Amino acid sequence: MIKNYLIYTQNENDKIVIRDFTTGFTREISNDQLANCKKILTTQDEMFHFENFEELLKQSNLEDLNELVDDINPEDIFIKNDKQYIYLNGNRKLDWIQFRTKSGNVFERKNTFCIMYNRFNEKQYVFDQLSKGQIVYYDKMNQKFSTIELTVQLTQMIMMHHPLKAILNDHQGYLLVQYESFYADKIIIDPSQVKLFINGEQNMVGFFQIDINDQSIRDYREISTKTNEEIIKELQADVKKYFKYVAGIGTGIGLFQNNLIALETIVKQLQKMDKQEIPILICTLINQSPFDFSINHPKNVNEKYDELFGGKLLHSPESSDQIVSIEYNLINLPHSLRSNPQELMKVLSETERADYFENMVIQSIIKFKWNQYAKSFYQNRFYIYLIFMASFIFDIFYQTYASVKSNDGELPDQSKVEQDSEIQQLNMWLKISTKVICSIILAYFLGYELHQIRVQRRDYFKDGWNYFDFSHIIAFVVYCILDFTNENHDSVILIKILVIVLSFMKLFFFLRIYDGFSFLVQMMGGVFKDLKYFLIFFIIFILQFGMIFLVLFKAQSIDEYNGVNKLAYFLMAFRISSGDFQLEDYHSQNDGLVIFTWIIWLIAVMTLNIVFMNFIIAVISESYEKVMQKLVAESYRVKAHMIVEREQLFNEADLARTDYFPNFIVIRRPLNTQTNEAGEWQGFIKDLKYTIRTSAVKSKTEIIQNLSQLQTQNNSKLDQVIENSSKNLANEGLDEKISKLLKQQLDQAQENNNNDFKQLKTDVNGLGGQVKELKEDMELIKSSLSQLLQKFNQ
Repeated sequence: MIKNYLIYTQNENDKIVIRDFTTGFTREISNDQLANCKKILTTQDEMFHFENFEELLKQSNLEDLNELVDDINPEDIFIKNDKQYIYLNGNRKLDWIQFRTKSGNVFERKNTFCIMYNRFNEKQYVFDQLSKGQIVYYDKMNQKFSTIELTVQLTQMIMMHHPLKAILNDHQGYLLVQYESFYADKIIIDPSQVKLFINGEQNMVGFFQIDINDQSIRDYREISTKTNEEIIKELQADVKKYFKYVAGIGTGIGLFQNNLIALETIVKQLQKMDKQEIPILICTLINQSPFDFSINHPKNVNEKYDELFGGKLLHSPESSDQIVSIEYNLINLPHSLRSNPQELMKVLSETERADYFENMVIQSIIKFKWNQYAKSFYQNRFYIYLIFMASFIFDIFYQTYASVKSNDGELPDQSKVEQDSEIQQLNMWLKISTKVICSIILAYFLGYELHQIRVQRRDYFKDGWNYFDFSHIIAFVVYCILDFTNENHDSVILIKILVIVLSFMKLFFFLRIYDGFSFLVQMMGGVFKDLKYFLIFFIIFILQFGMIFLVLFKAQSIDEYNGVNKLAYFLMAFRISSGDFQLEDYHSQNDGLVIFTWIIWLIAVMTLNIVFMNFIIAVISESYEKVMQKLVAESYRVKAHMIVEREQLFNEADLARTDYFPNFIVIRRPLNTQTNEAGEWQGFIKDLKYTIRTSAVKSKTEIIQNLSQLQTQNNSKLDQVIENSSKNLANEGLDEKISKLLKQQLDQAQENNNNDFKQLKTDVNGLGGQVKELKEDMELIKSSLSQLLQKFNQ
């Protein structure tokens, strides 16, 4: 490990791999180049990104390009530092170990210094550790050394009044004071995970997977060499094994940082997982890059407006009082725009995805290239071709009408002969002049086509427009030869028609330069492309009804079709499909066939004229809607094709021009930009697509959240049901015991009641005997009283 460069060996080919942690850039070198490589990384690591880095490694003695100085001035700029030197602007370096002796202190260690930032994020100080409790820093503005004692109070004061970045080294990550306890209040490290907690909370905020073995490293290395289809299958099968953090590679996010398809697959798999199951996939190991810092600390463009745009904006001489708000967009793609300038447009021209051309960045790059060098190139060629078209049209019209007038003359013979000779001489000069002009222009285009063939080779024949261009040149040469020899008048007429068709096809090619015509050309091409299967089906029906009419009319000749009698009935079927009906010959049919002929005619009219014509209208309408939906995207696709064709003709000097291929593009446009009519339909469809896509994502997210909530609720309810069930099971045992006890008590009570009833019955029976005895006693007393009363009366 040297600075931020990791050096390791690959077992497959015994190559040494060097990876830059800051940029992720990787190189492979041989073992005999390792010594020179370490020297370069230690002293001049910026050479690692040079294109001739491999040639530098082959040199036996590497010369140091930096001039050694012995002092630092306030206007000097700190670039970087290594273990011994501080590198300054202007290819200079300072021996810090020697320079720090000016402070009068004796330092315990040698390589403890680093460059420090001030509160404005500018490199102003050089920090060095004098001892464990003391530090020394040099201020280049004041040109003096200062010493600080590291006490607890000082540490707290620094943490309260200074940002954390002001006390961190830029490259080596040297930490002056400890972090405040905002993060990692508790860290639990086990063999498989590193768990992070905040402020003593029970739930962890994140974790790293660190259970790495040789198989994990091999998987990480092998998957990067596979195709996208294999990568997608691998990620869908088991994406969790690419969540592990491997030193020098990172997680799967870092592994596929340039593969959008793999990243999209990972994101889809993450959406199916619970949040607590996902480890930390992206983290900052060192510090922010200058680009990240610029994004987090944006500056107003007005602060350096003249420096950025001075002399680059074209000011109109007509002043306007209108004031509008301007927005600025920065397209900073130096590798795509500058390092490999032709590859971007080539990839875009070959892609089949129209949504790429709906991206604002892609549209801005294409628009810049088109306006910078492509549009003017094609416009100049178009203006030259218009001269050819004017000469050719004049030649066709003049020769045609001149031949008509020569045939209609009524002068005497002698006068007619003299006039014919004059006319023929004039016709010859006009014929020669127009042919010469057209030939010169076509010779220019022939040179261009030959240059294209030499550059594009086989790719030249993959573009259909190139066939029209080359056929046009050949047809015009044949036309000139036949027109002067006049061997066969009919052949001249046919070749004229062919040249006219090809001339206007090339005119259509140039009309694509302008957005209004480009839409129409694309629509015509799209309509014929969509109609190909329908036209084949339509021709089959024409053949069917043509053969039926041929049989019905017994191949009788028709005067209207003299010269094409063999095709007469097929043309009749086609005329029926277009609504042009011919009914004169129907009465010549036999009585038995007339009815059948009219039935066939009605079926043909229904099928060919009504059904098929409406089909054609429907297909053309659908094609029109398709073209309108992708109007803007297809317009940029056409421009991308034409830009590629222009860039293929560039030489080395053109490719090195910064005005053609800049490192970045700044776009200025008013905020109240009005969309043109051509883009209204496209904008509506694009907004509709975006709305549908956003709604789908929101619905999907809500469904996932609702499902997770329902799953959580169901799990809690299930736990509650299980708990209640266990309680119910326990209660069932208790109820059984209670029922048994109650049954016993009821049986006992019933038995007691029976006994009491029996006792009561016995008592009742005894009472009845007593009542009977009392009754007998009462009868006895009654009889005794009767006897006494009788005796008393006597």
